[in-house]
Amino acid sequence: MSGMKKNHAISVVFMALTGCVWAEGISTIKELDDAALFSFAVFGDHHGASPNGGTRRENMARLDAYVKAHDQFVIGAGDHILKYYPEKAYPVGNGNSFVNFIEKDSYWNNHFYPAIGDHDNQYEAELKQNWGFGWKLFTHLHDFFNRPNVEFRQPGDRKIENGGVLYDDRKVDYYARFDNCIYPGIPAGYTVHLISLHFGNQLVFAPQTRDFMVNKFLMLSAVRTNNDIILLVSQAQSEFMEDIASVIDESQKKLILQTADFIIEGNSHTFRRHPRFDSEYPNGAVCLNVGTVILDNPENSRGYLNFHVLADPVRVTVQYIDLDAPERKLHTGPVSANYMNELSGPWIKTIGGSYQPVDWSLLDLTK
Repeated sequence: MSGMKKNHAISVVFMALTGCVWAEGISTIKELDDAALFSFAVFGDHHGASPNGGTRRENMARLDAYVKAHDQFVIGAGDHILKYYPEKAYPVGNGNSFVNFIEKDSYWNNHFYPAIGDHDNQYEAELKQNWGFGWKLFTHLHDFFNRPNVEFRQPGDRKIENGGVLYDDRKVDYYARFDNCIYPGIPAGYTVHLISLHFGNQLVFAPQTRDFMVNKFLMLSAVRTNNDIILLVSQAQSEFMEDIASVIDESQKKLILQTADFIIEGNSHTFRRHPRFDSEYPNGAVCLNVGTVILDNPENSRGYLNFHVLADPVRVTVQYIDLDAPERKLHTGPVSANYMNELSGPWIKTIGGSYQPVDWSLLDLTK
């Protein structure tokens, strides 16, 4: 895959009169690609479209080309497949188009890590509230249940209640680890950790899922370094931390927000950052909605999240790449007049430290 080995050259300006050296900043996404140690992507809510078929397949084709050229792996935030419903005007085979695509495409078959959303349940079992049925999406990826970097929550005998119906527990929650042993384009010593969780329809966050999440955060909080980047991803319903507020206590909320670097949910189709915890956890997780690749939304363009990892100190930029545009460009924000730039612009998170908006022209690459 071209573009995966990064050029670590840093551009600086030398001022002969003063002897000062400072960063030029950047003006193109290629400069960011070249400066980054590595990058990865998160996307969601494309309802079965692929580069080969479905609604706005051209957006999926751009996403496909961009991640293959630049990103070590791709994380999904759910609603990746969907049955055909004439009243919603979805094309026939929308869901099958993506399933067929990821089965046959080597990059996606080996580099894609989806969360299971309610429409993924619907594709397999007719109804969105059929908790956990979307687990079958994993069977279309290469040996997903046996990958050395993937650990599933093992189903138990306890049933999950959703909409007054009891469902069998299933393999829908997992932890994945991305490092040099799995993807050689990631420099040795750096690790991305993913906690991927299933959110059933009607705000059903199963106790088993909650316990798995808390245990993983306890484990990670004890061993993490500033070379570890931790993400929590789910389809959720509106805003992840708000959606789970009734099923976690204050100490668990603190654990999650202080350990995670990014908390990302899909479902609402609106890219924005949630500022709810800014004052209480200024060094905590950046909470984001992933937006949508193909769906109409007056509040933002269609796109996906692109993460670039920078060194010394370890920092991660996150930006919304516009897939309606004909080429991949830096996100300068805002993506909508309905949201201030601070909520829908690009951000940078120092691992082990604070987060703030990015001004690309002032981005210091000399640290």
